[in-house]
Amino acid sequence: MQSFTFLIHNIYYIGGTTRAIINLANTLSTRGHDVTLLSVFKSKTSPAYPIHENINVECIIDYSNKLSIVPMIMNRIHTFTPLLKPKVIQPDEPGLNQFSSYIERKIIQAIQHVNTDFLVGTRATYNVLIAQYSHTTTIGMEHMHFNAHPERLQSLIKSTYSSLNYITTLTDEDRDIYSSFHRNVFTLPNIIPETTYHRDEQPIISSLGRLEYEKGFDLFIESIYHIAASLREYKFKVDIYGEGHEQRQLHDMITHYHLDDIISIHPMTQDVASIYRTSMIVAVPSRSEGFGMVILEAMQAGCNVVSFNAPIGPKALLNEGNAVVVDCFNTQLFGEAILTLIRDTQLRQHLKQGGYATVDQFSEDEIYNTIRRQLL
Repeated sequence: MQSFTFLIHNIYYIGGTTRAIINLANTLSTRGHDVTLLSVFKSKTSPAYPIHENINVECIIDYSNKLSIVPMIMNRIHTFTPLLKPKVIQPDEPGLNQFSSYIERKIIQAIQHVNTDFLVGTRATYNVLIAQYSHTTTIGMEHMHFNAHPERLQSLIKSTYSSLNYITTLTDEDRDIYSSFHRNVFTLPNIIPETTYHRDEQPIISSLGRLEYEKGFDLFIESIYHIAASLREYKFKVDIYGEGHEQRQLHDMITHYHLDDIISIHPMTQDVASIYRTSMIVAVPSRSEGFGMVILEAMQAGCNVVSFNAPIGPKALLNEGNAVVVDCFNTQLFGEAILTLIRDTQLRQHLKQGGYATVDQFSEDEIYNTIRRQLL
């Protein structure tokens, strides 16, 4: 059977893309494929999510090993001088400060030594690199929608992705964009592994994700401000889970609106199941989503979802039969939507059934059958 290597940023870091790729790798491995997870960075001793026992895990830069000081020295030099600036990795890479020319060279060397049937890039930067340096069949996997990339990176994608053998996108809408400049593009949504939840529903509204502008947590806090009196009356609490650059700003916003008794911000956890199990409502206030794993995971757990009708991800997944969807980015309506769900038990039950039906479309078997049709 065909073998796969996934070039992934950091399988030791909690995040939606990490979870999605590991789910896909596990699915391939359980069906008999040889799978390697090639993590550019290793920041901890254990991966962020369970990995099938037959999967081979390798890393390029091991920061978990205290004796591995060369990459750290190189990055420190790169921080203060342009001498070790990456030569190929483009300046719009979101984690550019994590790369030096030394690390870039190590990644390229690792790419050139991959000998599996398929090498899968999982980030625009890595897709560009495997397009330029791989000697095997390449798949550029996109986890962001095209228009979320800066214009300069969009131009680079158009010019370099032509050397990839395949491109996968998370939605049909994005597939159509990439198909305008590449002939082998297919939609490969994220997998939602089958999980049994024993619900312990509490008066809790949860929201999960990186604390960054595109995730819209400032909009969410503003929405809660509009309905704070009602939430206090109903004894509801709001839990935000995540870490990122906007954490301080969001804390200040909560204090400014006098919402400290309602809203709490917690670090992201590997045990997201416990969050979904107790949450009545999961809020998705994103300005932009590549796909929307949180949406499907929440539906699978029996939570009700409130979301903005944001580009690509939410718009492709949500409808009036499985969630309450609000026009972008009306925080007054978003708050009112939350109250509607709290007050209407019949509506909550109806939307839950619609959510379960939606999740069935993203099972392991469904996604694997797509891979078989397109690649195997």
